Amino acid sequence: ESALHRYYVIAGSFLLPDNADKFSEKLRKMGYDVKTFNFKNGFKVVGICGTEDIRTASREMENMMELPFSPYDPWIYDTTAQLHE
Repeated sequence: ESALHRYYVIAGSFLLPDNADKFSEKLRKMGYDVKTFNFKNGFKVVGICGTEDIRTASREMENMMELPFSPYDPWIYDTTAQLHE
């Protein structure tokens, strides 16, 4: 597994882990480096475009919003918030 970056663009949040896994695989096939997080609130969250720079994460989120598969509500997760297990 890759090193943990500070910021990730969250492409999806799922209560059913299988749905998160399927979405993660779809993104991997599209060439994204995917990182999943098990949040303490029970959601499995799918992150892409890990980076140390908030501006880069913001640009990546904007780019993703132009794609046909893009969710309507992507957001940026700062891993220092420690919402994941």
